[in-house]
Amino acid sequence: MGFTISGSSDARACPAGSVILVYMKTTLNLDDRLMDEARLLTGVEDKDALVHRALKDLVARENAHLLSSFAGPSPEVRAIPRRRFRIRP
Repeated sequence: MGFTISGSSDARACPAGSVILVYMKTTLNLDDRLMDEARLLTGVEDKDALVHRALKDLVARENAHLLSSFAGPSPEVRAIPRRRFRIRP
């Protein structure tokens, strides 16, 4: 019995116990200023690692947003106080 690799553009049946790694190359047009700002904020210098981190963070944020939407409105819950940092001149 085999298994199927899914989630890629090249899904194939594999014999049991074997692994096929599928890599996809994609050309992206990225804003240089945005990439530089992301590098400064994260300390991640490698472009591939930076894009992977951004995608993981986006997926995590959207999943959290989706999860919170399942709870529905709770009028009895008070707003959480937030710290406000003042920028000194």
